[in-house]
Amino acid sequence: METLENSDPTVKAISTYTEIINLVIWVFVILSISSLLETGLMDPMIKKEYQNIPLWKKIIPFENLKYSGINDTMHPKRFIENFEYLANQENLDEREKQYFFIQSLSKDAKNWLNLRGYGAYEEMKEAFLKFYWGPEAQNILRNFLENGRYCPSDGLSAKNYFFKYFNEATFLDNPPTEEEIIFYLLYHFDLKMSIRNELNSRQVKNVEEALNFLIRAEADSVLGRNFQRCLF
Repeated sequence: METLENSDPTVKAISTYTEIINLVIWVFVILSISSLLETGLMDPMIKKEYQNIPLWKKIIPFENLKYSGINDTMHPKRFIENFEYLANQENLDEREKQYFFIQSLSKDAKNWLNLRGYGAYEEMKEAFLKFYWGPEAQNILRNFLENGRYCPSDGLSAKNYFFKYFNEATFLDNPPTEEEIIFYLLYHFDLKMSIRNELNSRQVKNVEEALNFLIRAEADSVLGRNFQRCLF
């Protein structure tokens, strides 16, 4: 009598499906390694480092973490935080962090590093933050916090605008308090006089309260009416 494994077509189908999935995974592994070898590995020392990194660390963790330069939507400090979180999760040593940091930069950021030259991870990280988030960039943001205006034609909703610059302000060296950041940003908006008077009469203490002001302003169809030309 035939066993269940040999007679049940469902079991056979599952087995075949599993084999196909395993084959696809290994093809992906091979293609990923080939791609890494073909891109960004011109330096012989970097190629040597790559060959010494265990296979399981070469493929997945940093594949979707890239920083392309000033126009990247990710903040440079957020990029470093994400990179170091993954490096910690994967237990990378300094040599491996150096390799994957180089591979995580693309476009303008990759060109910047090529011009600057490679180094130890901590050295490259310090130079990266000095270039992309140094005193000049931070002073520009501080000035914008105090004097900026919300411009609807830039394509950001009021809430997304608020979140974007609130998060960026928290990355400043010696950042303002949460209440101060909220105070600055709420004055970027063209608020209805009654809402403005309420804002002046009490301190908004957290993000939730700030968003309530913006939601009420949007409901009154006030936001953006006077700032379509983005005059500063």
